[in-house]
Order: sequence, then C-alpha cells, then structure tokens
Amino acid sequence: MDRIGASAHGRRVASKKLSSSPYKAAKVKRKSAALSFLDRCTTDKNNTRIACAMALIILLIISLSFMVYVDNRSHSHIPRPSANRVAVNIDLISVQELNHTDYINTARTRNNIASEVLRPLIANTKHDVHVVISTGCSEYQNWQSEVVLYSWARLKHPGQITRIVSGCKNLEQRKAALNTAIISERVHLFFTDDYTPPNKGGGHAFHYFNKPYSMRKFVTEVDIAESVLVLIDPDMIITKVFDYHSAAGEDLQVRRGHPVSQRYGIGAKWVPWKLCTTPSCLKVDDSVAWKHYSVGPPYMMHIEDWRLMVNEWVQYSPAALEHDPPPSILAEMYSFSIACAHHDLPHEIVDTMLSDPDAGGSEPQWKDIEWSFRQQSFLHQSEQDKLDALHVHILHYCHGYWLGDERNTGHMLNYGFNFHKGHLPKDLLHNCDRGLLVEPPTNEYARARDSNKKGNHVWMLYQVITRINNALANYKQLYCGPDWIPTYDIVLRQPEADHTNKMHYYLSDL
Repeated sequence: MDRIGASAHGRRVASKKLSSSPYKAAKVKRKSAALSFLDRCTTDKNNTRIACAMALIILLIISLSFMVYVDNRSHSHIPRPSANRVAVNIDLISVQELNHTDYINTARTRNNIASEVLRPLIANTKHDVHVVISTGCSEYQNWQSEVVLYSWARLKHPGQITRIVSGCKNLEQRKAALNTAIISERVHLFFTDDYTPPNKGGGHAFHYFNKPYSMRKFVTEVDIAESVLVLIDPDMIITKVFDYHSAAGEDLQVRRGHPVSQRYGIGAKWVPWKLCTTPSCLKVDDSVAWKHYSVGPPYMMHIEDWRLMVNEWVQYSPAALEHDPPPSILAEMYSFSIACAHHDLPHEIVDTMLSDPDAGGSEPQWKDIEWSFRQQSFLHQSEQDKLDALHVHILHYCHGYWLGDERNTGHMLNYGFNFHKGHLPKDLLHNCDRGLLVEPPTNEYARARDSNKKGNHVWMLYQVITRINNALANYKQLYCGPDWIPTYDIVLRQPEADHTNKMHYYLSDL
C-alpha cells in the first residue's frame, strides 16, 4: 500500500511451520501423559485430588503466561528495540546498510523479487513504467525531491519511482535523503558517488555529469522489471500520469528502438563536433538533429535502450563539456543526443511540459492552460478534491517567475511577487521551524502586474508555489508533531532588491 504522510511502525514476523510428523508424535505423547495424570486424580484419595487440583491450576497459569509471552513476541503491534538501528524514517534502515550498500532496499521498497518473475505480471499494463529522478545529496535537492515524490503520489501514479542520490559525503547526509513522508513499497532510493568533474575554469562546478554516470550505474546494477524508464529532473513536478507504454495511453508509444522525449531547444550544435563517427551518427544533419535529437527530460525509453546507450552517454560527456563549457549547462544533454545517435535511436518529440511563461511557440501548451483554479492549498484538500492533474505531464520550475515593474525589484513590498527555486531556505523541508511560502494572488490586480499579457507568470506562480506548499505541509504534518499548523510566511525576492543580497524573508520582518 502507498501512503502519503504515513509511517511504518509495525513489523511482520514470519511464523515457522513445525515439521508435521515430529509435531504429531510429540502431541500424542503429551496427550497420553495428560490422560494418565487425570485418571490418577479422579481415582485417588481426597488429599491426592487436592494436590492434583493445585497442580492443574499451576499448570494452567504457566500455560496462559507462556501463551501471552508467545503472542507478544510474534505480533507486530508489540515494538522491540533494535540496538543497531538508526532513527531514519521510523527505524527503516541500519547504519551498516547505509555505510556499505549503494542500492538501498528499505521498508518503503518492494521485496526483492527477480525481474523475470515480475515482468510477465506487469507487461502491457499501466504498471510497466518506472520514473527516475537524478538528484544530488543536499538539503536543496531534498526539498525538491519531496515535491516530485508528493506529486507522483498525489496522482496515484502506477509503477515504481526511484530517487538517485549522488554525492553524499557522510552518513548524516544519507539519512537526510532518506527522510521523506512518501512511504511506499514502490518508492526506492539509489545512492551513487559524486561524478562532478574537476573544475578547471572556475565558476560553478558542473554537477550535471551525475546524471549520465549515475544512470549507467543504476540501469546496469539494478534488476529492473519495468520496460519503460522515464528520467526527470528534481525541479520538475509531475502533473499527469506517464502513459506512453500501454495501448490505452498516449498516441505515441515507447517501445524498443523507439524512444519518446520532451522537445528542448538544444538543436544541432553537437553535429559539427564530429564526436561520433558511427554510420547512424554520420547520417544526422542539422534537420534530423532538430527533428529527432533536440530533446531533454522527461526522457522516456525502453529499458534495453537505456542499457544500450548509457556507456556512450558517459563516454561522450567529457568531450561535450570541452566543446560547450560553463557557464553553459547543456553538455550532458548534448552527450545524451550523441549517444542516442550513436545507436540510431531517434526520438519522437512531444510537447508536454510548461516551464517558461514567455516561451511563446516553443511551448505550445501555454495556449490550453486552465484558469478555473480550485482551492488547492493544504488546508482545503479533501478526498473529493484530487488536485494536480493538468493537460501536460511536467511543470519545470527552472526559471524565475515574477510580478511587478521588473523582475529584480518585483516583490510584495512594491505590489509585486517573486519566485526562484534557488531563493528558498535550503533547510525548508527538514526544519520544522520553517513555515510555508506565501501564496500568490490570482485576481485581476495580479494579472495587471504580470509582464506577460496572458497572465502566464500568475498561472505559473500559483501552480508551482501551491504544489510546493502541499508537499512541505504533508511532510511537516507527519514529522513536526501534533501541534504543527501551516503558517504561510516566507516571501522570496531577487537579491538585487536587498542591499544584503537576502533572497527570502518573513512576513514578521516587515
């Protein structure tokens, strides 16, 4: 069973079957002795009968005590202390496992059932899909991952989901990554090393190599039963079930040799680099590159295609970084396209993501956004009000969203609003003293302050912030004690708007 905001207190204890023949012999022997004892008690004198009665009472007390002891030992509602356990999500995993195991099977994950057993059971069903999130091991990535997991759970998404966690430096960081409110047998964590290359030119480290290197480790070392893997980024919110693998699903279907991915504007920059010289690469010109390889997450491919191309994805990444160094952040996207061309894996391209409110024709789904907002805040959720499903699969909040005269100064103090993922308090998830984000207005006054005449910033601000708040509130309601109540008091702004470069403050600061 999947749980949102649930805990796994109990443990099942398997009962051992007794061997039937020795058990029967022992039972007959005990029965004969008991009948002989009862016969003597009913035929002997009064004193003997009194002694027998006392003995029977004592035997009865001993038997009842033993039954209670066995019951307490064998039932999962009686907790037992474990000296080698750490307090991670209610005692789910041992220190030894955290220190020495890369692939972590906790109580949240399914049992270790071989893929050859599972695959026939899920083939051609909605469950034949596995969503993968490639993340780092920071508090910044922890809150984003919680939002992804929550969005997946709220949709009751079929299949499995794995968070790949790269670069944890110590046990405490691994414990923090494990600390989530989305507890399910279908939720997995997979820990890898940090594959960030040496920083030659200064500036920000290029952490994006963790994606190809950790995916190679994941698909080659883990026994995956699902035939379709969907790779997404941590700053993405799932807003529609991925159904590119079943006959009743989307028009475009993922199958072996036929991947489907989201359109990105990376284009054909990599073609003249000539890093790949296979026949399938050499036939890719600019037109083919734009039509079939200008893609990004969500990447949706058959598991065998992932296993086919991951070595080349890793192999081409360093050279792609040489050709497209920072401050660009696209090298691993180019190397992904090159690796797919290497193996003649042209992608069918879909437009099923919203990210940039000012994208225009490059994100055509903006024309179909709905404005009939429901009350989606945490306080107004109900079983009848299942929020989140949209006409696109992903909201990608990789841009800044704002209202006001201009982005750098627009915030609440001058009748504006501002959001950027990098401006949230990094410990927003695990720090119970942190509240929630102030939610944006959606009325005509807000739209009048939107630089986009269609109000796309208003729409994106509302969709992203309310969904982040819902995920945070779900976590805090579970872990922050019975007295926790939602407090909407965190306001974001651009650092340029503050002489101390402060990027967030609280309503109480005003």
